[in-house]
This record gives sequence, structure tokens and C-alpha cells, in this order.
Amino acid sequence: MLRNILRGALRAGAAVGAAQHETASDGFNRQSMRHTTVADKVASRIHDRSSRVLDVGCGKGGLSKHLAARGFTHLSGCDWLPQDQVDAMPDGFSYRRVDLNAEALSAYRDAEFDAIVASDVLEHLENPASILREIARVLTPGGLAFVSLPNAFNVVERVAWLARGNSTRYKTESSPEEFGHISILSSDVLRSLARRAGLEVCESSGGYFYLDGFFIMPKKEFSPRFSYNIIWTLRKPAKADASS
Repeated sequence: MLRNILRGALRAGAAVGAAQHETASDGFNRQSMRHTTVADKVASRIHDRSSRVLDVGCGKGGLSKHLAARGFTHLSGCDWLPQDQVDAMPDGFSYRRVDLNAEALSAYRDAEFDAIVASDVLEHLENPASILREIARVLTPGGLAFVSLPNAFNVVERVAWLARGNSTRYKTESSPEEFGHISILSSDVLRSLARRAGLEVCESSGGYFYLDGFFIMPKKEFSPRFSYNIIWTLRKPAKADASS
């Protein structure tokens, strides 16, 4: 009954423009919204569009396309997909097939990138601390990393924790082929792991608010208290910072 009341309220919100239903056909879905939010964050912090950017866990390349649309010209991506399953990319995009659990970022040189993006990746990995250390290694001094994570601790998820002892963002995998969410990183844990990796936390920010198939006020950026995902901006100290 409560769920029906909630959905009725969401439909009413959609009727007056306060909410919008998620649809796959027109690209208005959670993945597209996340890519937009993360790409906007990267573009707001990285002003040199010729910076070397690595998209860790890039999938088929959706986020890299958003970055290219914002003017970034030196993009690289890595994931477990075969090359032929990655969408066609603009000139200058380089892809490597890697197993992030087994290899991490060992295919890349020290200080090879000016910026790194890992959009909803760490929660899928067996050892997110290892990836954060590798991110620090392949970043140039002073470089930025942008890490987005499912928000398992917003107000909606806190109710879920009380009701069922778990976040709705984490479920038991149904088969060996499913690579679901297995690593829950609270804000305190993420800060500690970043510090151990030698990365400074610059900021954490929110984004869209999603609830039961609807985006609430889709043009508004909500704080992490309400947002569906959290974006962490991390920085590798410059050499002068590290020595001071």
C-alpha cells in the first residue's frame, strides 16, 4: 500500500514537472545521467582539454563519449570487454582490455595520465584499495581522479538498511557471469583508503535523486544526503606538496 502511495505521488510529480520517469528509449536513464554528471564534474575541474585522461572500467565507452563531446582529445579506456564490443570512438581514443581484479592498472606506466575517471567501478572490484593505489601511481603529480560510487547511505538507503539490513544497491549475484556490486565504501572508508593510496580528498559531491523509477527534479544537483551516486574528487599531491 505504501509503495502504491509513493508511486502515485511520483506520477503526480511527473505531471507537474517535478519528476521524470526513467526511459531507456530516449537515453534518459540512470547510466546516461551518471555519465553526464561525471563528465560535467571532470570538465569543471580539468580546463586543459588536451590533458591525458584514463577512463577506468570504461565499458562500451559511454562516459568517454561524453568527455569527447566536452572537448577532451586524449582519451584512453580500459575494461574486460573485447575490443569489438567497445563503441566506435573519436580519433585519439586508445582502448586496452584488462582484468582489473587480476591486473589492476599494471599495463600503464607511472605518471602516464593527468586525470583518471572511475565511474561506478570500485564497487564491482574485489580489492578497491589496490585500484586506488594504482590510480595514484599512474597519475602525474598534481593530477586529479574522479571516482563515482553508488550512494548506499542516502536517506532512502538508510531506510532500506533499517528495514532489511542491506542497501538496495547491493544484491547477491545470480550467476558466476554476473559482476555485481560487492564492495561497499562508506565516506569514512573511502577517505581512509584514498589517504593510504597517497591521494588527497578534494571534495565529495552528489548529483541526481532517483527513486523507484523516477528522477526527482532532474535538473537539480542534490547533496550526497539525497543523491543516487557520490562523486569523489581526489588529487595526487604535487612533488612540492609531498616534500613540504
